[in-house]
Amino acid sequence: MRRRRPLLRLTLPTLAVTAALFGSLGRPAAQGRASEAGDAHVVGRPATHYELSGGLWWNGSGFAPGTLYSVDGVFTNRRPERVDEVIDLDGLWILPPFAEGHTHTIVYVESRIADFLDDGVFYGMVMNAHHSIATSRAAWFDRPDSVDLNITVAALTAADAHPVQIGLRGDATLESIDGDWITAVHSREELAAKWPSTARRNADFVKIFLLYSDEYERRRSDPSIPMRYRGMDPDLVPEIVRLAHRDGLRVAAHVRTAHDFHVAVAAGVDIVAHLPGFSMGPFSLEDAEDPDRLRDARHPELFRIRPEDARRAAEIGARVVTSVGGFGEPLATDSDAAAVVERARATRRAVLTENLTLLREHGVAVVLGSDSGEGSVVTETLVVAELGVFPPSELLAMLVTDTPRMIFPERRIGQLADGHEASFVALAADPLADLAALREVRVRFKQGHPISAERLAALRRPR
Repeated sequence: MRRRRPLLRLTLPTLAVTAALFGSLGRPAAQGRASEAGDAHVVGRPATHYELSGGLWWNGSGFAPGTLYSVDGVFTNRRPERVDEVIDLDGLWILPPFAEGHTHTIVYVESRIADFLDDGVFYGMVMNAHHSIATSRAAWFDRPDSVDLNITVAALTAADAHPVQIGLRGDATLESIDGDWITAVHSREELAAKWPSTARRNADFVKIFLLYSDEYERRRSDPSIPMRYRGMDPDLVPEIVRLAHRDGLRVAAHVRTAHDFHVAVAAGVDIVAHLPGFSMGPFSLEDAEDPDRLRDARHPELFRIRPEDARRAAEIGARVVTSVGGFGEPLATDSDAAAVVERARATRRAVLTENLTLLREHGVAVVLGSDSGEGSVVTETLVVAELGVFPPSELLAMLVTDTPRMIFPERRIGQLADGHEASFVALAADPLADLAALREVRVRFKQGHPISAERLAALRRPR
């Protein structure tokens, strides 16, 4: 049995956006949903007792009238002996806070904290960061007026593979980023030697990178293939999972193709950080002649998840992060290149829809994450909704329950109920009627503390 160790938060884009920043420095999801067991994690017990009165409260599938109280940063159904303040929520729709299941840049750009909170996002999973930077900025996070992050650092990959190219900016060298931005491993012996430091640096999970894993040897020996289209040796993945689970760590896998997905779930990873097909084919005129992206568009079968792998993902309780990202605005040209891009976009959309439908049919837990340097998981939710696979009630449950509990499985979050952390957002309109209401956050309340507009403005000012 895997031993879990306490989650020590250092508490602590697209990766391409991160690279630019470095230069300047019926849902069957009950099967895959995180346990409700755990403790309310409240930082700095608030002195004020609140009555949270009126409004319509999310109950997991819909909204109903209700009143709760916040005492010591925890929800209670019982009116306390002392109520210091009443927050009138009449006319609002109340949900647990939103969660971003795949992000990076918030560790590097402090103003992103305000972006998250403004959107109602209180929790984030950072799917890789520099150990040195994440450690130095730990005080930014895990506070009642900030965002709670679960961060992995120094991801496992090959020395000539993604995301090494992102770290090699400015004066950085492979030697300077190895053990900080990435951990380069090429053999079981090298993995054994570097594993102790990897385990020490990471409190809850480690990240691995699989890209075109069925072509690992060919791509490794072909210098014409950019690093961004290469991954680590897939034969090392089962041993990484074994070591991680032995040491109480989870494993998240970056995947690109359906075969990468197969390697990940066959080895027993806990999180698949991307939906296969998320990055297939050209996105814009700028990459319309990229040979690797053009090849992807011509071979959509490379990205279609097999039913047996979906079954395996459900069996092991793996979470799959969407990271769909969007499909772009129509191109204002009728050139041949534009036609190539539009066909690729349509193919990508069809593959993503097929994959999400397959995962849903097999009871795989799908969670929401944007992997966007400047975007939002709210936008990701709306984009996934466009695919028509999940009804609004399921998407809301993913956003406010399943994704938060993937990020912090040992905390009592994702539910507006007695004994859970007293955190919520309140919307001006009913998101079940129109998911665009997710953009209309009117009240933000975290662990017994209202988050004011003044606080958001202060977070946007440079220090």
